[in-house]
Amino acid sequence: MAVWFELCKLMRWLLRRPAPLPQGIGQRYQAAEQAEAQRRLLDQAEGLRRTQRYSGNGTRDHG
Repeated sequence: MAVWFELCKLMRWLLRRPAPLPQGIGQRYQAAEQAEAQRRLLDQAEGLRRTQRYSGNGTRDHG
């Protein structure tokens, strides 16, 4: 029973004290998300370029 008590005490202590994040980790997440969003936008733009035909004056050719 003493082991159970110590285990519960340890769990309470661990749950009470969250581990601090290293400095700059939020910036790294933000940079990674921004790069992924930019890649998706460029992929979408490329897909639009492939599916839409344009005439010589820059307007869409609907035919």
